[in-house]
Amino acid sequence: IQWGYDSLPNGLPTEQEIERGREIYSELDRLIGKGGVYAMSRTGDGGRTIYYYVSDPASHADALRSYFDSLPPISVRVIARDEPDWHSIREVLSAAK
Repeated sequence: IQWGYDSLPNGLPTEQEIERGREIYSELDRLIGKGGVYAMSRTGDGGRTIYYYVSDPASHADALRSYFDSLPPISVRVIARDEPDWHSIREVLSAAK
């Protein structure tokens, strides 16, 4: 899930966006929690990418669409792709070593 936010000059979110982020994470955890797991987030350059691994992305599509449609307009993009080996998170973990 890619979320664009208002940022400080260093690319990190403003205090208001940090609070909005808490609300977004809380709701995403509620919506995805039983059928998936939060894996990681990447933050910077005015955006955050939030990674969840789920067994069936289609089972979350309607709930995610309803949730994001209920918010005031924000920049958000939801992308589902097949990644059975958790490549994205393995890449980050390898770079952190």
